Amino acid sequence: MSDSYMPNALRFAAIFAVISFLLGLVMGYLVPALEPSMTVMFIPSLFGGVICLVAAIAGLLVVRSQINTTQSPMTAGNGAVVGLVTGVMIAVFSGVLSLLWDVIDPNFSSNMLNAMVNAMESMEMDQAARDQAIDQIMANDPTNITTRLTSLAVSVLVTGIMNLISGIIGASIYSKKFSKEIG
Repeated sequence: MSDSYMPNALRFAAIFAVISFLLGLVMGYLVPALEPSMTVMFIPSLFGGVICLVAAIAGLLVVRSQINTTQSPMTAGNGAVVGLVTGVMIAVFSGVLSLLWDVIDPNFSSNMLNAMVNAMESMEMDQAARDQAIDQIMANDPTNITTRLTSLAVSVLVTGIMNLISGIIGASIYSKKFSKEIG
């Protein structure tokens, strides 16, 4: 397999990075807008799962597009490579968009962090447990470079693996369909 998959991978990575980024923005503005409650703590987890699943679809679609473009079936190994490359690019592109958004709205990350701290402070729980939870939230300050790099690394790993798997699935499904259509 040559690098002929790169145009499709770039196109799908850009599309899914923008979708992932926009979903993250919705979450980032929704959390501070809510009253401090457990809901504020639940929304990032919910959106994170949705963003992960949406981004994982890219592997299927890029493999399908590649099979249609080349008019030839793809092995599971090649589907894995195409999916992995696409997933890594989604994570990197989305990370770059997030950095650019910090220039547009420098308070974005700190507003979300403050909303989560306020939600913890409003909960009725043991003061020591509350303080520990708040310390843990503050330790993951999204404006910190270490947190950003760790987040990018985790995103590259998770999105890459999810798309590697969906690329394998896509190669398996769409190569069979292609073979049936020409055969």
